[in-house]
Amino acid sequence: MKRFLNTLKGKITTSVSVFAIAILLLISITTTIKLRDNALQNAEKMALSECRDYSGKITSELDKALLANRSLSYILTASILKDSAEKLNRTQVMNILKEVLTNSPTFLGCYTAWEPNAFDRLDAEYKSTIGHDSTGRFLPYYYRVGNEIKLDPIIGIASETTAAWYYEPKKTKNEHVTDPFYYEGVYMISFLAPIVAEANFYGVTGVDYGMDFMQKLVDGYKMYEGNSKLSIISASGTIVAVTNKPKLAGKNIGEVFQNFNPQFLKSASEITSNYQDTVRTLVPFDLGMSGKKWYVMIETPESVLMKEANVFITTIVLICIVSLCLLIFGINYLVGKLTSPINTIAINAKAIAIGKTEMMVINRSSEEIQILDDSFSELMKSQKGITEVCTGIANGDFTQKAMVRSDEDLLAMSVNKMIDNLVLAAKNDKQRNWSAEGMAKFSDILRAEVDLKQLSDTIISNLIKYLKANQGGIFVLNESDKDDIHLELLACYAYDRKKYLHRKIGIGEGLVGQCYLEKENILLSEIPSNYVAITSGLGNSTPRYLILAPLIYNEKVMGVIEIASFHSIEKHEVEFINKLAESIASTISSVKINERTRLLLESSQQQAEEMRSQEEEIRQNMEELMASQEEMTRKEIAYIEEIKSLKERK
Repeated sequence: MKRFLNTLKGKITTSVSVFAIAILLLISITTTIKLRDNALQNAEKMALSECRDYSGKITSELDKALLANRSLSYILTASILKDSAEKLNRTQVMNILKEVLTNSPTFLGCYTAWEPNAFDRLDAEYKSTIGHDSTGRFLPYYYRVGNEIKLDPIIGIASETTAAWYYEPKKTKNEHVTDPFYYEGVYMISFLAPIVAEANFYGVTGVDYGMDFMQKLVDGYKMYEGNSKLSIISASGTIVAVTNKPKLAGKNIGEVFQNFNPQFLKSASEITSNYQDTVRTLVPFDLGMSGKKWYVMIETPESVLMKEANVFITTIVLICIVSLCLLIFGINYLVGKLTSPINTIAINAKAIAIGKTEMMVINRSSEEIQILDDSFSELMKSQKGITEVCTGIANGDFTQKAMVRSDEDLLAMSVNKMIDNLVLAAKNDKQRNWSAEGMAKFSDILRAEVDLKQLSDTIISNLIKYLKANQGGIFVLNESDKDDIHLELLACYAYDRKKYLHRKIGIGEGLVGQCYLEKENILLSEIPSNYVAITSGLGNSTPRYLILAPLIYNEKVMGVIEIASFHSIEKHEVEFINKLAESIASTISSVKINERTRLLLESSQQQAEEMRSQEEEIRQNMEELMASQEEMTRKEIAYIEEIKSLKERK
């Protein structure tokens, strides 16, 4: 080996090889660092997007209870104002509580608790009656037992220790959300709203809400083949739910997650941290107007995040090793050819030195050397091209391709295949980001809208623009007339009003009715020119592609969304539409419940007005009766005086 290194061939080969190794090593290290950083950054963005998505789902679900309880508080507050024309009696209040619980299958209980003698100052008349304690204090609590709804008075309210849920809103006069707790084996939370009129505290309204949906929600999180965990954490650090680990619910986060910094739960910002090769992402979200924040946390091992990047890194390292071997082989071969004439000269010189007269013939032609030089140049050019492509990959440029010189050029083909895989991965990331941004956008829309018609208009116009489609409509189930249940077109986009000749569709009628019955998507392409006018609810345009998706909430179809486009609807767009349809259905259900609550309030107000009219009529009758009695008394006195006068005359 030492002898070889002392030769010209050895020195040239060694020098060039060391230089090539240094370049390839630098490329490998640079590419590895770049890929690792990109993988972690993409993972952090994806985790933040997932956390935001799940926080939107949870907020949407909990807002049902928050809004319902807030509405109850407003109704009862309005009832106790001095000049209020909407005063309710105790029976009416209990009927409202029962109706809210009946119409809200996800609620576990609905109740109100008043200060002593604060409702109507008639506690003494209601002692130990249903919904009241032994003093007559108004404490009705409606709750579910199986399929039945029962009524009992609230107990243990006298002590702040056992009724912190009551004294907290009393102290702050703000909404209050309890930490999750177990009650008789059921995991739940309570939403409380104070009844405050003219700066005076009168009581609270409350809704008990089960937490089973949280566990089901996080169990559906399947990122990274189930190797990532999603957790919901309360403001105090109590674990609400963890993916596939329901037994952890109710425990403190410090008991489960090692070295978790409790200061994170005081932050209003999104946080990403790395502890012992595990990446944690924490995103806060608000609980109504209670001032409390809950958190969505995703915890993923760094090895899982780096799995795909490690494959690319391994591929690049293998490419570099193969390139190095080829390079060393080529260098050795070329140097051997270049030094062969020199060796021949050396042999001849040695022969002359020992006195030989016969010398080996030296090929003085430069053609062979030129050929070797050309081959070496081609080899170096190929290597340079591959190096440039690899450098471009490390810098995020996937537009370059290695030149494939033959069907046996495995190195160039491997590089090109790697580039195709990177392009595909980038495309998938773009689609996931598009879907996540869309869900965040529509989550804001769904939380902001109240009126069903306005909500439908806003959703369909924004959805058509976001999908870059051409036209669409939202059909909502109309059950106002039990004898005529149908799907009503509440909102549409890109159609003139004169084209909406029929705004309702019967169950099972056309594509919309068929989609409602089957509870499955309908996706059509290459639609004939007269197909839409015959079978679709959108009108008489002729788009090429059509999709109908059912709006399903709690296994009930709330309506159908229909979208038509002149360009094809991609798979990720279909998945996005299905995902959004669930949120739309949930919001429609909430809006309908709120509308029924409003109608119930109006009915209660009308009954109160009728009672006031009857009381006025009775008062007038009593006044007339008293006047008649006074007249009769006066006449009787006059008659007695007259009789007495006649007797005196006699």
